[in-house]
Amino acid sequence: MALKVLVVDDDSSARRFAEMAVKRAVPDAEVHTAIDGVDARTKAAEWRPDAVVLDHMMPKLDGWRYLEEIRKSDWGKRTPVLFYSALDLKRDISRIPCAVFLQKPSTLDGFVVAFKHVLAMK
Repeated sequence: MALKVLVVDDDSSARRFAEMAVKRAVPDAEVHTAIDGVDARTKAAEWRPDAVVLDHMMPKLDGWRYLEEIRKSDWGKRTPVLFYSALDLKRDISRIPCAVFLQKPSTLDGFVVAFKHVLAMK
């Protein structure tokens, strides 16, 4: 069964980059995208991703609040999350189980390495 990955970012270029990087890391991954936390909430409830790539600053429901929801859900307590944001959140993310921070912009290779690291935490 293919790895199911949800990429959540309000920036279409960042979503495409993350999707491409996930496919580079795991070629047979099934990737779905969401434009914010509200959209992600709906898609994740139906689809139950195995991993999430998550931006921080988004309209409607930001990345932190959506991450809190993920961790409270049955499916998301230990779901690996790559927090991919322009803000430097290293110190904050270190307290979250199964989560890694990668600062935007990053190289494709840097994203692949970070994503593989997140998957190894599961």
